[in-house]
Amino acid sequence: MAKQNPMARRRLIRTVVIVVVLVELLAVGGYIAWYHLWPGNDRIDVVGSNPTILVWQKRHEGMDALAEGTLYFDTETGCLMLEGLESDSALHLVWSRGTTPVVVDNRRGVRVNAFLGRFGGTTLLEGDRVSLSGGTIDLPADVAARSGCDTDRAFLVSDEGGRVLQH
Repeated sequence: MAKQNPMARRRLIRTVVIVVVLVELLAVGGYIAWYHLWPGNDRIDVVGSNPTILVWQKRHEGMDALAEGTLYFDTETGCLMLEGLESDSALHLVWSRGTTPVVVDNRRGVRVNAFLGRFGGTTLLEGDRVSLSGGTIDLPADVAARSGCDTDRAFLVSDEGGRVLQH
């Protein structure tokens, strides 16, 4: 059996480590580029029909306005909104990616921050008094028309989601 050269062994290990690090860097860099630059990641989707919710496919952090009110299901439009703010009108909501519409005990709402949209997360239902972080945005005309929610302004709920203040 031939004796292995220690220098060759070190060189092989160093090469393998460099290749693994480069592959990891390319994978992470590729994901970041895809997530932030790929066309369509900045779209707002209309999801569900009972309730209808708006979901923005791009991560949005750093918005720190606070909206507290009661989740309200508008039976006329099928939209889930926030009411009880200082203004007289209800505020339409745009949820973060991964949020799904739900119906629990005949109450409509959303599940936010759930893994794959199904597991864990927080469920917010109509009638719940909630606190949401985010900010106000202008909705593109095509989104407002597709949603049927009859609005051009909405509150964009940040990726942190919201919390129930009172059921």
